Amino acid sequence: NDISRDRRLPVDIYLPEAGSQSQEKAPFPLVVISHGLASDRFSFVYLAEHLASYGFAVAVLEHPGSNAKRFQQYFAGLAKPPQPAEFINRSLDIKYLLNELQRLEKSDPTLQGKVNFQQVGAIGQSFGGYTVLTLAGAKINFNQLRRECNPNYSSFNLSLLLQCEASKLPAKNYELNDDRIKAIIAINPIDSLVLGQSGMGEIKMPVMLVAGS
Repeated sequence: NDISRDRRLPVDIYLPEAGSQSQEKAPFPLVVISHGLASDRFSFVYLAEHLASYGFAVAVLEHPGSNAKRFQQYFAGLAKPPQPAEFINRSLDIKYLLNELQRLEKSDPTLQGKVNFQQVGAIGQSFGGYTVLTLAGAKINFNQLRRECNPNYSSFNLSLLLQCEASKLPAKNYELNDDRIKAIIAINPIDSLVLGQSGMGEIKMPVMLVAGS
């Protein structure tokens, strides 16, 4: 529960099974998984279990401002649409999660000696792809956003409409990267406007991009 931002983050932790060959290789490299827009942590149970079976510790969190529950409330008229601040908060969610895991690893017997914080990777899909790209060092491209996203901008591409929401943020250098993360996989990331070539060019670590037509 990040009190400073009033954000409660549901998180599931997956560890290699006790007694397995992988279990004997602790501490385990850690993989953090970030879900896409209107999704939740349960979408990636299959991936978390698969990675744990190969000797990884896996943390799958939910981003409360853009998860499935928030969209259900939005469509029911009980909440506002995702706010531009989600482009900042999602990355801060993962930084906070890593801080908490490092704290718990010292006190929680379930995690003690199980997580290698020198080997951390991140996987994200869609909005989660954007999230892990910023954690790897990509910068929000405010010049491109202001140029492309004028007040009358309209598109049938929902990704572009979402990215243009970031143009409403105060234009400054947000520190969203995290040096604990050493490699990322971004699956169908939303990045063309909000990051663009110059924003992506700030990344200095191994990246795997997965996309399809």
